[in-house]
Amino acid sequence: MRKVKHVLRWALVGLTLSGLWQGSIAALAAGKAWLAPILVERAWAAGVEGPVHPPWPWADGRPAGLIEAPRQNVVRHVLSDASMRMLAFGPVAVNTQAGQVYFGHNDTHFAFLRHLRKNDTLFITREDRIKRPYRIADFQVMEEDAIRVPLQEGNGNDRVVLVTCYPFDALITNSSQRYVVTALAMPE
Repeated sequence: MRKVKHVLRWALVGLTLSGLWQGSIAALAAGKAWLAPILVERAWAAGVEGPVHPPWPWADGRPAGLIEAPRQNVVRHVLSDASMRMLAFGPVAVNTQAGQVYFGHNDTHFAFLRHLRKNDTLFITREDRIKRPYRIADFQVMEEDAIRVPLQEGNGNDRVVLVTCYPFDALITNSSQRYVVTALAMPE
């Protein structure tokens, strides 16, 4: 009987330590999710007076611009590195032959895409700090491997494309469908 109590006591200690460990991991993730946008915003703001640096020393990317959707009252800082690690902290920019394409998660940073309407205005600010207006022209749902963006004419600022997973509010996370929003440059 004494041996059983001893085993139960150690099992309880083990479970308690395991729970504390798991709780600390969850707390760390929540802390990073809260702190990352603040650090990204500060790094972007500091770049006005010099080069834009990574928001934290071990970050893979750095702030590379802003996406603003005034009707939704949304401002998103864009990150330069299109890795899955950076996508957790905000939308990421990818430069292609077709121009700039932005990717973001449909349940966080790009959740607002579902509320865009044709002819809504977006403002895109890139690293050159020039704020350019764009008008929403098209929405499409495409298979991930079928996404095609036509090549642009001119300076590469004629069009922006925003891509997120689809459907919104899905119970599964590995859908092959993507929600693709195309916005065309407005005369300045």
